[in-house]
Amino acid sequence: MESSEQLYLKHLDRNISTMNSMDVGHYQIADVQSIYRLLMIKDRETLLRIFLLSEEPHEDTLTGQEWEKVQFYWKSIIIAASLQANIQRYTPMTMAQIFSLLAAIDDMEASQFNAGAHFLTDKMLALYASGMEEFDNISNPHVAKCVRLIHSQVKSPDLSLNTIAKKLNISSPYLSSIFQKEMEMTLITYIHKVKIEASLDHLKFTNHPVQQIAKEYGYSSITTYGRKFKEIMGTTPLKYRKSNGI
Repeated sequence: MESSEQLYLKHLDRNISTMNSMDVGHYQIADVQSIYRLLMIKDRETLLRIFLLSEEPHEDTLTGQEWEKVQFYWKSIIIAASLQANIQRYTPMTMAQIFSLLAAIDDMEASQFNAGAHFLTDKMLALYASGMEEFDNISNPHVAKCVRLIHSQVKSPDLSLNTIAKKLNISSPYLSSIFQKEMEMTLITYIHKVKIEASLDHLKFTNHPVQQIAKEYGYSSITTYGRKFKEIMGTTPLKYRKSNGI
């Protein structure tokens, strides 16, 4: 299965060509910096109005071309806001999630306009918060490097205590000890937590088989993915998709 990044890049040229042939009109972003500022001050109401185009058009009246305009507009918001952020503060995982959002927009339909606008608003706020706060609260530099490594290689099937310790040039017992003390969970539990949470958008916005989603995030066994998913999310992947897919 193609990764989120590949899914987006595959359609990027087509989307740009389509928009170049359109009169984008009021779908253009007037002030990118204001969007980044809204993320900083956590102004959900105003950000939602921007995603809703300030007028919340009726989903059943959007033509195919109008929906493509909306999709491109939403992508522009996400890309522009991320570029405005201080790149030093954005983690690789945050950027991977941004690519996942772009791919999710590609998979949305016009009938999902309202739900999609609300989802993107909340997701952008969450991405900004995690990018700015999560790693600032980690005091041990080895643990901070470990967490960044896990997020940046979330789809790798080779993430383990031993492989990470080797990359950090420290012993596995030492890494295990300082990680659990700092994060209040084992390193392996954290790896599964990050992998499962990163896979949620695929369950929500695609029809890809669960087995393929599991494989993309480094699980060779759908049984293991399903068991870890239930431990972390309290439900099965299929039930989550049924309850949360839009």
